[in-house]
Amino acid sequence: MTRTRGRAGDLDEAEAAYRACLDLRPDDPWPLLGLGWVAVEREDHVAASPYLLRAVDAGDVKTEGYAAMLLGAPAKAARDLGEALRWYERAFTADDRHAPLAMGHLGELHYWLGERAGARHWYERMLEVTDLPELVAEACCRLGEMAAADGDAARAAKHLERAAGTGDPAFAGRARELLGQLPRN
Repeated sequence: MTRTRGRAGDLDEAEAAYRACLDLRPDDPWPLLGLGWVAVEREDHVAASPYLLRAVDAGDVKTEGYAAMLLGAPAKAARDLGEALRWYERAFTADDRHAPLAMGHLGELHYWLGERAGARHWYERMLEVTDLPELVAEACCRLGEMAAADGDAARAAKHLERAAGTGDPAFAGRARELLGQLPRN
């Protein structure tokens, strides 16, 4: 019920339900995660943090992974590489279901910071664990862009063709544009 309320956009009802669950089962990490999630949805990371920190340390790998992902987001937004690494690595170490997205976030953060070696590392690792088109498109577009900047047209073309082939609205067009700029042999 709490997740249904939250998904329907009724955060007040979801919060009340999570609080009632927490009152009944104070050691259950799921209501902690839920209260943290509600605060994140309200864009109140300060209020979310205590709940998420308790959820991440509660001993349940599923809530640990989700809570760590939520803790990584404000670190990424603040361009705090150390904190982002801490939380995203913890997320995929706890539960490998988070690996593709966590690695994508780390690749993107390194990319934003201009740290190409880190961006390559995380995007390449992500490509080893997922074939989700939106994630593949981002990773391959950026890997192709970096390869082109390094003068490696063959590697750039390989990545950019893969990105373009996803049809992803955010990156396929950019990949096609970059492909058109590559030198022809």
